[in-house]
Amino acid sequence: MDERGREMLTFHPGQTAWELGSAFPSDEEIARLGKVVRDLHESLRDFSAPEDPQWSDRGADPLRGHLVLHNDIGPWNLVVDADVWTIIDWDEAAPGRPEWELALVLQSFVPLWPDSTLSDAEIVDRMKRFGEGYGATGQRLQDVVALIPERCRRFVEMIDRGVRDGDPQLLKMLKDGHRQVWSAAAAHAESRKSSWHRLLGS
Repeated sequence: MDERGREMLTFHPGQTAWELGSAFPSDEEIARLGKVVRDLHESLRDFSAPEDPQWSDRGADPLRGHLVLHNDIGPWNLVVDADVWTIIDWDEAAPGRPEWELALVLQSFVPLWPDSTLSDAEIVDRMKRFGEGYGATGQRLQDVVALIPERCRRFVEMIDRGVRDGDPQLLKMLKDGHRQVWSAAAAHAESRKSSWHRLLGS
């Protein structure tokens, strides 16, 4: 924010991963994504917050944590310009557990939507590729998967709260069907997570 209270933004050329469609990320790219998120988290470990910071509570980890998270790393916030990837839109940043962040990344990039055409085995293979890039394997990756339904429900709660408060952005999200999308995603992840856990352990 500048001295006049205006939000100052920087433009990054390219397309969002969302605009690139289901071809992104490939199996190789999802492993790279794991490394990108790990590098981001490593760099944020040394971040010193200002005194009395005002964190967003929109996507925040309810248990908080020691690491500042982006809290909305999805295809809509990753800009791809050839070999350059840029994570944008930091207005939901807040402290939390790394696993909380990773749950959303897996949900939105594997992806884990109810209409996915991937089999459970293919889904878990992509989870493992991401986990290897990040450095989260075995039990830690299973811990991330366990958080996915709750992470999706957080979006539903955020929209409901925003609608009650009359937030125009969240009223639009409700109108555009985002609440139904995240509610269905939470139910789907809840129904499939035992299978994903089993395959992750095999």
